[in-house]
Amino acid sequence: MKPHNDSLKGWHILTVDDEADSLIVLTVLLEMASVTVSTASHGKAALEWLASNPLPDLIITDLSMPIMTGWELLEGIKANPAMSELSVFAFSAHAMQSDRQKAAEVGFAQYMTKPLDPMTFVDDLVKLIQQTPALANRLKSSII
Repeated sequence: MKPHNDSLKGWHILTVDDEADSLIVLTVLLEMASVTVSTASHGKAALEWLASNPLPDLIITDLSMPIMTGWELLEGIKANPAMSELSVFAFSAHAMQSDRQKAAEVGFAQYMTKPLDPMTFVDDLVKLIQQTPALANRLKSSII
């Protein structure tokens, strides 16, 4: 297996997805890159987690989930001044350009499509982080 990019070493990422398999794959790949990973199975659980834990460096959320969607999760984050500056990446099987555009318009920092490629996921994520002004400086400071 290809060595993993360690540019995210020391980062904390909250992943939100109602599909247990997706959470497991994301967790394994991120932990192999020395990331601390927290998980939630829907938006409401993510908001509850955010209210009682230190804020993560990044949130990666599915868009279509029961109980509370990723769209609603982003609304809840943006409505809370203590969380409003968090960077949230959409992670969805919907690869239509209109979905990507809508996500950008409502405030998602980036848009990632499923299925992910386990061999390139961390490198792909780092590239998206480098393109996200609010995160790029944090990435630079974590590279030794």
